[in-house]
Amino acid sequence: MKQRNGLVTMLAAVFLVGSMLTGCSKGGNEESTATAESTTAATAGAATTGTKTYDKKLTLNLGMFDVTDLDDEMSKFVEEKFNVELKLTQVSWDSWAEQVNLLTASGDMPDVLVYDMKPENLGQYKKFVTEGVIRDIPVLDDKYPNLAKLRDTMPVVEPWKIDGKLYAWPKPRGENPYNLNSTQVVVYRQDWAKKLGLDKAEFTAEDVYQLAKAMKEQDPGGNGAGKTVGYGDVGWGFGYLANAFSNTPDYMKVDGKYIWTQTLPEKLEGVKFLNKMYQEGVYWKDFFTAKDNDSRSLFVSGLMGVYEDNLGIAAYNNLKKDFVTANPTLNPDEAFKIMTIKGNDGKMFNQEWDNYWSATIFSTKVDDEKMARLLDIMDWSVTDEGKNFFFYGMKGKDWDDASGKVEVKWTKDENGKAKAPTYNGIQLRTLAALNGDFQAVNPDVADSTKNEVFNMLKSQTDTNTNLVKLDYDYSYFSAPNKDKYGNFASDKEAALKKIVVSSKDVEKDWNAWLKSMEPKVQKVLDELNSMDK
Repeated sequence: MKQRNGLVTMLAAVFLVGSMLTGCSKGGNEESTATAESTTAATAGAATTGTKTYDKKLTLNLGMFDVTDLDDEMSKFVEEKFNVELKLTQVSWDSWAEQVNLLTASGDMPDVLVYDMKPENLGQYKKFVTEGVIRDIPVLDDKYPNLAKLRDTMPVVEPWKIDGKLYAWPKPRGENPYNLNSTQVVVYRQDWAKKLGLDKAEFTAEDVYQLAKAMKEQDPGGNGAGKTVGYGDVGWGFGYLANAFSNTPDYMKVDGKYIWTQTLPEKLEGVKFLNKMYQEGVYWKDFFTAKDNDSRSLFVSGLMGVYEDNLGIAAYNNLKKDFVTANPTLNPDEAFKIMTIKGNDGKMFNQEWDNYWSATIFSTKVDDEKMARLLDIMDWSVTDEGKNFFFYGMKGKDWDDASGKVEVKWTKDENGKAKAPTYNGIQLRTLAALNGDFQAVNPDVADSTKNEVFNMLKSQTDTNTNLVKLDYDYSYFSAPNKDKYGNFASDKEAALKKIVVSSKDVEKDWNAWLKSMEPKVQKVLDELNSMDK
């Protein structure tokens, strides 16, 4: 399971404040006013920073994404508050890795740089440390309590430590304040299900199949014969429902030894189920050649009954907005909802996702005085004061504090919709955190949408959910074949699609593929099983 849609949505919020809030206007006023709860309950890190005086002005060179300058009002406010001069080293999304390699190798690394910190880059990260390219992050607890709170929510910190020291700051996503559970879900046209007499509080995979089949065959939306699609996944999420039969990591320990879980008999049952859905015309027939979001387009336009995707609050809100645009007479809260699906073991199924994306690294040219100033800015950015500032804009101009509530005051565009101010300075918060935590208080998102996503996340516990846990021992273990082949995800996807679309004997074809994979898989298993030796 990947996280692409939610990540793209979140990055859009990071790169452009204007993507955060829209449609909060009233009547014909020249200003748009919306009221939101204070950010106090959004995520960890709500303590105050206190008052500090900075006598010495410092220059900070920041390597950041797609920002042309840091000369706007928001940036100037931060400069004055912390007595710093901000300089920018531009980093392009399209050539991120190449630029990081060049800056670190040439000795021209800025004071701060955004880094794609993930398991496959662990070797490079360690090299940065041993070669003196990046410096360590000092102990946070007393001086930087808000960062310390965030650090304690991110288990990835431990495998990133080298000789007990942390050299990269993971940027928390913030959109899920309750647990590490993913927001990969299935949504369905509940209005159609009710019309067919097939709506339920909980579904099994077989129930989903029967519902999607009925929607396709009986056309409750009145699209016309043969025009309604029963079920579809977002492109990268192909095969999601097979998890109802066996929800496991790619490698897991059985009797103390790692196995490759595609060999489990339950996996075959999931493949047979997907093949049945496709062969009987329930699964979208054109998925094989479609783009990632083509299924989403079908669902939004009212041509698909059941759809799977990564739908955190921002993505779910956008789905509803697009649905209303395509179906102006329908209320999305009444038309569709998130399904509760239970697997063959009677439990819901999900997996944990890392609650960070990318990292902030610091050059060894950053001395302790400059490091302290950077950490002060980062720590303040995740307080209530800092969050309101970066989320809503300049206080008094873009928003006010009305009796403990944030009152947003943004001008309207030519279409009468609230127009958020655009500040490059919002990027300064991404030194410490991404802006997913804004969604909990975003006045552009209906409470019904927030509650549906949050209730889903809170409902899944270790006792009622088959939850694939993060395995950092595996993720950050490096060995030649494991690094070369990984979890064979692309091999599996290609084989699965071929079997689902064309196999007449699923068991024979699946087992033949497993047999063909044995030599390479065994090399990885040998390395994993020697991990602790």
